[in-house]
Amino acid sequence: MNPETAEALKEFAASKHLSYTEAVRRAIAIAKYIDDEINEGRKVQTVDPERADIRELILI
Repeated sequence: MNPETAEALKEFAASKHLSYTEAVRRAIAIAKYIDDEINEGRKVQTVDPERADIRELILI
């Protein structure tokens, strides 16, 4: 794991009060969910209601 990824994992785990193992487990679950949705032909988007801004998540 490169230093940037390790730091991101450390920050995520700390912010959620999780062990590194649980943080990785959740990240994998989220990645699988997003991949499954895209494979079903769905779009994954985020919405900023204050700015009426919609962004689509595109994975390459």
